[in-house]
Amino acid sequence: MQVYIDAGHRNNAWDYGATSNGYKESELALMVSKEIKTKLQNLGITVHMSRETENDVKSLSERSTEANNLGVDLYLSVHLNAFNGVANGIEVLYYADPALATLMVNNMCDLTGAVNRGAKQRQDLWVLQATRMEAVLVELGFIDNAIERANFLNDAYRAKLVDGIVDAIVVFFNIDLKVETPTQTVDTEVTTTTIELNGVIKTVDRILKDGTNYIKLRDLADSKIKVDYVNGMVQVWSE
Repeated sequence: MQVYIDAGHRNNAWDYGATSNGYKESELALMVSKEIKTKLQNLGITVHMSRETENDVKSLSERSTEANNLGVDLYLSVHLNAFNGVANGIEVLYYADPALATLMVNNMCDLTGAVNRGAKQRQDLWVLQATRMEAVLVELGFIDNAIERANFLNDAYRAKLVDGIVDAIVVFFNIDLKVETPTQTVDTEVTTTTIELNGVIKTVDRILKDGTNYIKLRDLADSKIKVDYVNGMVQVWSE
């Protein structure tokens, strides 16, 4: 599974995206994109980024072409909205199939309590129309809404956004999350020891396991003591 994360916009005077109160959409989109990347990589998913810094000024055409050439399974474009300082909520845009967008926006809104603006079809956006794989564009709230901006800048709130996005990807692509259980090594040491059995000194194996000494039941058997297993039960008797 491979995901291409496109942190919206870039560090360019005409392409910061939305701005408000000193914050740039390009900076905030990159911040949360890196957090999504980490979460996906922790699940064993391969992640490619359109940019890792604010100084990468790759164009939209270059981003979509790169994703197509890589043959990724998902193109995830990350943005924040802006309108009139009052509008609020989260929405996810898609080109043709609303399934992933719907799952993603519902997840994020359920986790954060944000207004659900729904999944919306947009066939005029380059990154949705020029890509040859599943592609969605997430709008993670309104940067010019003071409350939503404060929410977004809160690490715990942003972690819920990330969880909602990643969980949707896992479900939609039916990713098998295998949790490996560490193999426990048992500290076992086998030496020999001597025991006295019916007045006879006998050398037997001494098994040290997890700090406890053991000897085999059959090593207790001699001409007077018999040991056997009958119907799954140990039987000891003398003759």
